[in-house]
Amino acid sequence: MYERISTSVNKNKEDIVKVNAKLTASVDHAVGATEGFQLKNAELQEVVTDLQCRSMKCNLVFTGLQENRGEDTEALIRQFICNELWIDDVHEFGNVHRFGKRRGNKPRPIVARFLCQRQHDDVLRHAFRLKGKVFGLHEQFPPIIEEARMKLYPVAKAKRRNGHKVRLVRDKMFVDGVLYTGDTSSQRMESRVQPAAPMNVEESRSKRSRQPSTPNGTGSSTSGCPPSRRARYARFSCGL
Repeated sequence: MYERISTSVNKNKEDIVKVNAKLTASVDHAVGATEGFQLKNAELQEVVTDLQCRSMKCNLVFTGLQENRGEDTEALIRQFICNELWIDDVHEFGNVHRFGKRRGNKPRPIVARFLCQRQHDDVLRHAFRLKGKVFGLHEQFPPIIEEARMKLYPVAKAKRRNGHKVRLVRDKMFVDGVLYTGDTSSQRMESRVQPAAPMNVEESRSKRSRQPSTPNGTGSSTSGCPPSRRARYARFSCGL
């Protein structure tokens, strides 16, 4: 009797060990497959983010412009570029519109898509003229990139205040040509040409005093820049 019970117990133990081995193998396989899916998902997310950045390459976001019902946003942006950035005859927009939810009387930002990359870059280079004003101008990025840049802006501001040269390239920041990693370790920037980073409004240059003009879409002139300003700044156009 005892021997039969002992034999049965030993057989059950062997069966349990076999089942446990199978379960362990199944779990290992599931973990490996999950890790593979996670890696593939990360790669796909990176590809999607890159495609989004490329699709937004010629976009600029304008903030602080008063919003009115029935407004012509393209005419508003043309007037703003002329009066506030001192650039005349900017044209070839693909699309200009406001975006985001309305929040009280706060004006929504305007995104403008330039068909000419040189005009886009020229407008961005003149963003320093908005320093100290209620207006803003910056490149458009996907939310995941913008979130990373928001964390870098305070650091970039502090670095510039201390005399360092700072460049933001998508979600990366280079300080004096060195990739900023948030600690003492860093990497040298690669020698290949990096895409131009948006010019921060706080990058000061020598300015000329002028009276501010606030385009509001109603009762404001859209006739262009004053003659004296035209003479001071030549027209620019894109040779497509």
